[in-house]
Parts: sequence; structure tokens; C-alpha cells
Amino acid sequence: MNRPRIVRWAVVGGICLSIAVGLTISRKRDRQPLPAGSSYANLPEIFNQTLRRMRDEVRAHEKDPEAIRKLARLYQANRLYREARACYALVAAGPEGLSARRLSSRRCCNPSRTMFLPD
Repeated sequence: MNRPRIVRWAVVGGICLSIAVGLTISRKRDRQPLPAGSSYANLPEIFNQTLRRMRDEVRAHEKDPEAIRKLARLYQANRLYREARACYALVAAGPEGLSARRLSSRRCCNPSRTMFLPD
């Protein structure tokens, strides 16, 4: 083999290797695990029951970002911010990514205070 042919094959091999490494890294990002911990002793039992139910729902529908968002909101509402961030990272790594939702302003029981509720 002559030198230009060796260089050409080396470049092609390097490109193929780069693509393979990139695909491997992107697949690992998509398969991030759910946050560990299925019960919390410092929170009410109703929370732990709801958490188990929602985790089972997420496992049953792994590709559904809405199920993961609901789990993230449950964690966030109960001040489990690390777990909520892990769930939001899963949503962000998905094909849809994180997306803002349109909110409408509605008045709650106190007219001087405005609450933002999803439509």
C-alpha cells in the first residue's frame, strides 16, 4: 500500500470511531436511571404510596415524558429537589426536551393575588 491510501483509510477509520463514540455517549444519556429511593421516612405514608404508584407508571411507560414530569413535580412539591432535577434531566435528554407551557392567569379566592394555573 502506498502512503496516501494508508492516510485515507486512517482518516475514514477515525471518522467511524468518532461516530461510534458519539452514538454510545448519546445512548447512555438517554438511559439515565430514575432517582433512587422509593420511600422517605420523614414524609407522610400517603406520599410514599403515591411515589410508588407514580414510579411504577414511569417504568411502565418509559418513553412518556409526561409521566416523568409528574414524578418530578411530586418530588419538587415535597422539597426533594435533587430527585426532581434528576427527573427533569431525563425529560431534557428525551427527543422533545424541556418545553415551556402556556399558562393563563386566573384569580384565586384572594382577589389581590393572582395564581397561574395550566389550561
